[in-house]
Amino acid sequence: MRLRLRKNFYTSWLLAGSFVAAGLYLGLYHKVWAHAIAPLGDLYLDLLRMCILPYLLAVVTVSLGRLLRSRTAAGQLRRIIIVFVGGMLIASASGTAAGLVLGPGRNLPTTVLAALGSTVRKAAQSGELEVPLTGPIAHPETPSLLRTIVDTVPVNIFRALSDGAVIQVLIFALIFGVALALVPQRNNLVMTRALEAVYGAFQRIIHWVNFLLPLALCAMIADHAASAGATPFAAMAMFLIGFGALAAVWLLACSLVVWWRSGAGYIASVTALKEPLLLAVATRSSINCVPAAVEAMHLNLRFERKSAELVAPLAITLCRYGPLLYYAFGTVFAAQLYGVPLDLRNVLLIILTSALAGIASIGTTGVLGLTMMSLPFGALGLPIEAPLALFIAIDPLFDATRTLCIVYGNCAATALVAPVERRAAAETAEAEALAT
Repeated sequence: MRLRLRKNFYTSWLLAGSFVAAGLYLGLYHKVWAHAIAPLGDLYLDLLRMCILPYLLAVVTVSLGRLLRSRTAAGQLRRIIIVFVGGMLIASASGTAAGLVLGPGRNLPTTVLAALGSTVRKAAQSGELEVPLTGPIAHPETPSLLRTIVDTVPVNIFRALSDGAVIQVLIFALIFGVALALVPQRNNLVMTRALEAVYGAFQRIIHWVNFLLPLALCAMIADHAASAGATPFAAMAMFLIGFGALAAVWLLACSLVVWWRSGAGYIASVTALKEPLLLAVATRSSINCVPAAVEAMHLNLRFERKSAELVAPLAITLCRYGPLLYYAFGTVFAAQLYGVPLDLRNVLLIILTSALAGIASIGTTGVLGLTMMSLPFGALGLPIEAPLALFIAIDPLFDATRTLCIVYGNCAATALVAPVERRAAAETAEAEALAT
């Protein structure tokens, strides 16, 4: 398959690398300037967030309506469920297996243990933790599963949009898309065209906003580098190396899936996704990468439009592969640190509870997402407070890595579900033949 890439100057590898290097230089050697230009990054993110939820509402509603009216709906919905559930379990199992093989918390030297203890004490004294490390700990009451499900339903869609409640907007879009598909097509044509116009308009705005990407990338990298300060990277060296290797293997596997499914050359298939991948590193928010991922999957890699527009937003919102890898790997690390035996029962508990924690982390980023590790920790009876202090200390290094794993992982999931355009016609004809 011959691949033709869209040429956007703001996603040039050379330009991006130059602005990243400039940001690192300012952050390390000119901290005052780094903090002074930080509002440029905030401006870019605010403009992007302004568009994301209306875009998500329009594209998911229209795409789901189209899919449900097609003859291939049942097969594609089945593939979506299998790929989404299977991918989350694979990610959780991969993180667990990597922890067992690499043993980041096993047989650590006394000096390393002392350094870890010092980091925890400093975190407690500085108030970085919301709970004390000594004395009785008051754990907040965990809401029931039924209450959690009820809370995902928006009482007011306009309020959900203004509050940035991603999962509530997504639930509304799914319900509205199903209802729209059940209305006779002659009656829903006006609404469908209106939503398509909204989708197209916000896609154009996002394209304009992305002209700020090089400057925003420089500003955000500079601010992160200037604010990082001294962190206990040496004490957590085994964990850092282990998770870095795990993330590299995951990203390589995702690139191979996209390459295989797209039919393009390997380098071309990687380059085709450079815009969503750059956004993942720069913004550290997977939701902000949805429009770029949809555009890259359809226009650059030639996956079927209606499938890419439905699967990519759903996958990036629901399938939190990066946090899943981190939760499972971090739980194994803590279990080894505390000497908890990792027999078959505990390994299965880590896999399942890490997957559930990944689902629960929808809509969270950064340190807030790390608190979801209490679910696998609680299943093994591990204390969360001290390990959480360690994970918070090194989080600036891995926040972007987790987002990158989410975005690339879900581009691979989209590639597994969506047919390439040259194959789509043949698959539709085959489905119609079977139906008749």
